[in-house]
Amino acid sequence: MAYRVLNLSVFLFSFILLSQTSCQANPIDIKSKTDIKNVILISIDSANPGYFGFSGYSYNTTPSIDSLAKKSFIFDNAMTTAPVCLPAHSSMLTGTIPPYHGIRDNLSVALNEKNITLAEILKKKGFKTAAFVGSKLMDKRFGLNQGFDVYDDTFSHEIPVDFPAERRGVEVSERANQWLEKNGNKPFFLFVHFFDPHQEYLPPKGFQTPAVPRQQHGPFMLWNNQDSYRSKDYQTELAYTDRAFSLIWQQLKTMKIEKNTLIVITSGHGQGVSMSAEKYHSFTVGKKMLNIPMIFRLPGIDFQTRIDNTVGIIDLVPTICSLLNVKFKHTVHGNDLTPFFENPKKSNFKNQFYYFETYIPTKYRIKPQIGLLSDQWKYVRTNTLKLFDVKKDKYEQYNVSENYTEQLHEMDNYLTEIIAESQAKHHKPIPVDVEPWIVEDFSRRGHIVGQIDLENMNPLDLNHREVIYYHNAMGEIYRNLSVSADAEHQMHQPQENVLNRVEKSYIDQFIVDFPDLPQAHFYLGLLRYEQQNPQEAVEHIEKAMYLGLKDKYAYYKLAQFYMELDNKEEALSTYQEAIKVFPESKQINLALSKCYYEQKNFEQATKYCKAILKSDPKNKEAKALLKTIKKNDGKFELGDLFN
Repeated sequence: MAYRVLNLSVFLFSFILLSQTSCQANPIDIKSKTDIKNVILISIDSANPGYFGFSGYSYNTTPSIDSLAKKSFIFDNAMTTAPVCLPAHSSMLTGTIPPYHGIRDNLSVALNEKNITLAEILKKKGFKTAAFVGSKLMDKRFGLNQGFDVYDDTFSHEIPVDFPAERRGVEVSERANQWLEKNGNKPFFLFVHFFDPHQEYLPPKGFQTPAVPRQQHGPFMLWNNQDSYRSKDYQTELAYTDRAFSLIWQQLKTMKIEKNTLIVITSGHGQGVSMSAEKYHSFTVGKKMLNIPMIFRLPGIDFQTRIDNTVGIIDLVPTICSLLNVKFKHTVHGNDLTPFFENPKKSNFKNQFYYFETYIPTKYRIKPQIGLLSDQWKYVRTNTLKLFDVKKDKYEQYNVSENYTEQLHEMDNYLTEIIAESQAKHHKPIPVDVEPWIVEDFSRRGHIVGQIDLENMNPLDLNHREVIYYHNAMGEIYRNLSVSADAEHQMHQPQENVLNRVEKSYIDQFIVDFPDLPQAHFYLGLLRYEQQNPQEAVEHIEKAMYLGLKDKYAYYKLAQFYMELDNKEEALSTYQEAIKVFPESKQINLALSKCYYEQKNFEQATKYCKAILKSDPKNKEAKALLKTIKKNDGKFELGDLFN
């Protein structure tokens, strides 16, 4: 093999005979059959494999990808390491698991440069490298740009102002194609990230899935009535992404380099969409959240092979390198999958227990969900221990832990060892400061504000299913309240009588059921503000922080609410308290500088500007503000901070 697996004996188990369905009749020598000079890795964010045509979906959602899949290797049981964007893509591009690479959440930390990415490996071998991403969750500040000659995360597009932190898939493809025109004549590695299927589902005006017309939204839809609408909007977004992919495929044909290009199509994580406890992703580790599409289109292969063994997102790096005959020495946790390509029916392969996790529940003071998955078993450790026989129980409905206690304890011990050894060698991530408007965008998409708790100190004894039910409901209400009227997407402010009914059913009950849960008060504070009640908004945000919510965005919102009440002193005091908790935060230092500048306290305003420039000498906002302060004649409205 062309890689070295981390020395974890618990990762690898005895050889087993593979079981799969395949159109391939005889063994082949893949490396002599194919002539791979280029690699394109495509990640379709939040892709639920069940909605692709090649998986048997009844609607024609993905005709271009389906056409490619007819001559590809398809892994029907591929899984991610985490149902969260940045951790999953960190695993995708490094071949390592979250306890090792250190990324466990979005928007808070960056990948340490000591981690080695696929782009770095291939760049050293002479490949030109480029990435084009569709979301600010994949911004270069989070470290995934390591090894890329070009990392395009600059958005210059028309997108609804309510969700400015993404760009359409067609623009991503067009920019990737421009790069291909200039660089496609030499070996290259191109990474393309499409974000359209991620919530919020806002397909372009006039675009619709064949045979699945775009549905008009009513003024407000509750969760239990909205599944059919959500599903159709998701299909439309996926169909639009397929259209975007087709542009890249056509470009390869135009340049006549498709015969030398390996194309891998996958996703960072799955998506709930409908008919599941979690409607989107990140909070739970059910099959829909972890299962991802994985297609390898190898040039020179003219048949389809389907493989139903469990494989992982961490297998991409070693497999791609093996296909390119590229060797490296650093740690990866995945396996080289080329034995599946060469002889699926007879090849032996080391079966691996694949690690997965989500620490997002700790934001609600609930224990994380972590576990292991193999061809037969899925083990989940949370507030209870769960074991599923996934060979017999495809949808993970029956916890058989009481019937297989030995297997349960064995996997629990394996999990403990894996985490301990990975964390002992992991590279500590780098803290990142993110603008409030980006956090605002993803909060309204259902991402949970707050810090994850890796130590899981003092967890509340709460039921995951009950909390996710309220989380779904509160997120839906918040999105509908805060999204402005937009004729293109038929999304409107809820009418008063509907809002009152929703409040009675969900919001107030949330506080009754979870009076000591910081997130309950935080969401209620946001909702009260949207209802033009800033005083109650302040009270609930303060209560959330008193109960332990420590988050930069919460401080920003509290200061904003104080400004709404024309209480500038409390707004300033809020930032002063925030800088004690987050002294390195550029955003909070900038906010303080602006506050003091408005008060004509130029000495203090200068102090906080210089604090930013000390660690980031090229910071444009701080340099501009400092220049204005020195002139002593500029004007600044504090409200500009939140625009």
